[in-house]
Amino acid sequence: MLPNKPRARVQSRCLLSHHRVTALNAFGATAALTVILAACSNSSKQDDEATPQTNDASAVQPGDAGARSTPSAEPRASVVDGEGNTDEPAPADTGDTRDAGDTDVAVDSGSSVPTDPSAATTPGPASTPTPTGAGGTAQSAGGAGNDFGGAKGGGGSGGAAVDPCPSVADFVEPTKLSDTGLYRDVGSGALAEGVYEYRPQYQLWTDGAVKRRFVYLPPCTQIDTSDMNFWDYPRGTKLWKEFVRDDDQGNPVRVETRIIQKYTATKWFMTAFIWNAEQTEAYASADDDEQLYVLAENASGTDHDVPGRGACAECHGNMWDKVLGFSALQLSGPSEPGFMTLRRLMDEQLLTSPPTQELKLPGSPEQERAVGYLHANCGHCHNEYAKQANLGLELWAKVDGVQSWTDTTAYASTVNLETQTPDKPDNEPPIRVVPGDPDSSALYWRMIQPPVFPAVPKGGVHMPLIGTEVTHDEGVAMIRAWISSMQ
Repeated sequence: MLPNKPRARVQSRCLLSHHRVTALNAFGATAALTVILAACSNSSKQDDEATPQTNDASAVQPGDAGARSTPSAEPRASVVDGEGNTDEPAPADTGDTRDAGDTDVAVDSGSSVPTDPSAATTPGPASTPTPTGAGGTAQSAGGAGNDFGGAKGGGGSGGAAVDPCPSVADFVEPTKLSDTGLYRDVGSGALAEGVYEYRPQYQLWTDGAVKRRFVYLPPCTQIDTSDMNFWDYPRGTKLWKEFVRDDDQGNPVRVETRIIQKYTATKWFMTAFIWNAEQTEAYASADDDEQLYVLAENASGTDHDVPGRGACAECHGNMWDKVLGFSALQLSGPSEPGFMTLRRLMDEQLLTSPPTQELKLPGSPEQERAVGYLHANCGHCHNEYAKQANLGLELWAKVDGVQSWTDTTAYASTVNLETQTPDKPDNEPPIRVVPGDPDSSALYWRMIQPPVFPAVPKGGVHMPLIGTEVTHDEGVAMIRAWISSMQ
């Protein structure tokens, strides 16, 4: 079980009105934007399946950037209680409300698969913020009508009233990708309303797979960002990730799309959907469960192995609220038209506590890239909430209180420190990082060991432990140069 963090859980229903305001964003730029102010009443709705922690929200827990506070008038969804629950699907009669058929898998349907992620369809107009949440649509002012029930061309009058903050539907475990809510039309690859593509600025190595990622946030909700290093996501959040690999003929094939979906205040559903040969649909396996680590080896004629739910939990289960690549640091990279970024989350009022300054890792470009690489590839299992936290090795980069690259967790928890791994190999170097000497550094030594498949439950010494069968030469060279540059 992971350490507790103080949490307050609020469910909001909102009456919306339209206002035009001028806002000064956290990066110092003044921008006029349409926002929807919400008068919210807390429903204090309880989950039938899980009861959140009742920790004193004023108490600061070890490792917190600060005490979690309860927003007073922001539209909020319930937040997790911090329990390290297993990620099993909920039965249909749980009483938990969720968006029907939503998934966390990124899919690009059709017979052709782009090898360049930027060539694929991107969601929505990038210039139109939706302050109601990533899943909502801002009401137009005047004759263009609105998406809340107004007649087209009638200036917002007429039509049946539509609840702008609907409760999410009961969760039903999806059996195919088209049931997950990723696409409006699978054939064309058009994304469903409220689904946005995003790209982490530091990439996770997966044996050269080309990946696309998507996110959905329920309308009228916000991400609890009172701890900027470890976000809490509202119930109903969904994220998808699509994997494309070359087959034995060198042709790109869309192999799988994974989903991670928050279906209660504390639990996430995770599974992989494998694409059919026609590339028209992807299906979940009835055999997939929390004890299965490999769902399909060399899927679709590629060298790609599709993980079972047991392997999903090995990484996601070590993070505070399970999500890995959708975070403050990862979304602080360059903006891309139509993509969800940290700036867009701020502009659309989707964060409870927006950052007050640009988030950037310190140091030279080489130092910044190395720390970012360790964050993306190692930090999900080496952080203060992971089951390996007792090792004292923290590679999840923090975005607060860091002035110099020597303040980063990657430096502070490795340089000139002895390894703490139980049952470590006899030939492993005893020091995590020896400045100027990568060959005497355990961190580098682990990266160059041959991967074992499947590493879990067989065991292995290569790092990362799972998710890869091929050593990442570029990453190895990056970390070698980083250690060599130290004085």
